[in-house]
Amino acid sequence: MPTRFTAASAVGSLAALLLTVVPVSAANADDQLRAAVTAAADYIATSAPGGADAIIALAAADTQPTALDGMLKAFAGSAAGSAGNAASRGKLMIAADAANLDARFFADASCATNWAETQRADAEAGKLSAYWAPQLVVISLARLGEPAPEAALEKILSTQHSGGAWGYGSGAAFTAQPDDTAMSLYALGLVADSEVEAAETRATARAAIDKAVAWSRSDAARRQLDGNYYWATYSPANSTGLMASALAEVGEDVTSPQAFLAAQQSLTGSGWSNTLNGTKPQLMATTQAILGATGAGYGTARATGEVTPTCAQPPTIAAQPSDVTAPPSSARLTADVTDGDTLQWQRFDGAWVDVDGATSATLSPATEGQYRLTATNANGSSFSRVATVTLTAEPSPSPSASPSVSPKPDPTPSATPDATPSSSPSRTATPRPGTPTAPVVDVYTTPGLHTSGGRAWSTTCEPYSKTTRCRTEIWATTVVLRDGRYVRTTGWAFNNLTYLPSPRALWAGNPLAEKGEWTSPENRMWRTDCDSAVTGRGGCRNYLLATTVSAVPAASGGWSFVQADAWVFNGIVRFS
Repeated sequence: MPTRFTAASAVGSLAALLLTVVPVSAANADDQLRAAVTAAADYIATSAPGGADAIIALAAADTQPTALDGMLKAFAGSAAGSAGNAASRGKLMIAADAANLDARFFADASCATNWAETQRADAEAGKLSAYWAPQLVVISLARLGEPAPEAALEKILSTQHSGGAWGYGSGAAFTAQPDDTAMSLYALGLVADSEVEAAETRATARAAIDKAVAWSRSDAARRQLDGNYYWATYSPANSTGLMASALAEVGEDVTSPQAFLAAQQSLTGSGWSNTLNGTKPQLMATTQAILGATGAGYGTARATGEVTPTCAQPPTIAAQPSDVTAPPSSARLTADVTDGDTLQWQRFDGAWVDVDGATSATLSPATEGQYRLTATNANGSSFSRVATVTLTAEPSPSPSASPSVSPKPDPTPSATPDATPSSSPSRTATPRPGTPTAPVVDVYTTPGLHTSGGRAWSTTCEPYSKTTRCRTEIWATTVVLRDGRYVRTTGWAFNNLTYLPSPRALWAGNPLAEKGEWTSPENRMWRTDCDSAVTGRGGCRNYLLATTVSAVPAASGGWSFVQADAWVFNGIVRFS
């Protein structure tokens, strides 16, 4: 795991040595890294006039409290004039929060301007064109415990390259950038760990993180020097500082790039150079390289101390709602809110939607799902953790002392489908209320609505060439990608196509009716199985190689989503 040092990191070290045997090489490496952080912080303290980057760097190092306080006095007085857009405002908020200032109001002595509300309004208005604006908006709000604005998060997710990195250009002209990737990792790491985000949002963020981490380990992304790896665009120190701290924040081991940074700092004895193996320190390189050396970047850098609010604050969620598993008659979500003028429960359905009339601290949910409470006053809004509601059947009433007895008719047999419904990404079949019970039918070839095997089916048939083709759908819960997020949705989902019996000779040369694997003109992989124990004599089944997404209940509530490539049942050809 990453090494992170603070001013108190040496406390108790003697006791630790008396109890454990520390490998010499590891101890020396830690000492070298600690010395690099201390020397670099000294260089920043004496060289930087102030500003957000220097404050974030000193907060991460946490070794220069006096210099940090001095920078903050000048910083708070001038910051308001530097907050012209969402990106610059976001970095100032991050610096303030890292230094334990009130990031919502610290730059406005009148307490009239809530920067968090301004960030959210800019995101909703699409004012995210400044460099790193979506990332800095998400980071600045997430550090305050607020959810990411949908527009900002969507822009981050939609600009990730298929190879896992962020950068510029597209297609063959795309250029991956470690610095851009690091900024996105800071933001997504906070989203993935946030209790105010829906499970689907957190899972989507984690999937993007995993792709970025895989890219960061590739030979195309990183370079080697003296057995350690680093990243570089304009400057190895800057890029490695950002990437190493971002990877540390999402739980990656960054021992090797930290060793690279320590070795590079030893060449100057103070800060980091902006060139490889440089001997002259440069301020900007040092403010970013020190983040990698400490293992704390834009998402987690923080000096020792507590945040002291300077202005009245948004409401406080004093008691968070808990997950609920209960029948509808007794399911309740309850929160305790302090200083909230208005309350509104929301339900996640691909996006957060207000629940009509749910404006008190208690909610009796009518449907399963994920809920959160938004509390608002004149100073802004606060958001509760996301609570998952699972509804169970109402308990059966106790039998009377003299129960009446009525004859029970014999059950009507129903057909069991002869293939596992598939072809849509991972779904759990859900009976559709009100679907009529039909006689025994072949659900793949009989038009109409059917109930078979406890599931609801819908089949339509139409002439096709010299035969008839039937399309069968099943009422099911599927996983779909909506606005960059995986969500579960219930409705009719495609199951398969069935071609009614026709002479085998009509199908000569058609890969749907001949055993083997093949590639369609759209470059998709198919497999056909004929006259086997699965298909039966006189028929073939077709399978498509597709990426499926499985929804798995998460231990913390909600769902986790897992991708896998698999052969998916698609169609049946029957011969007369």
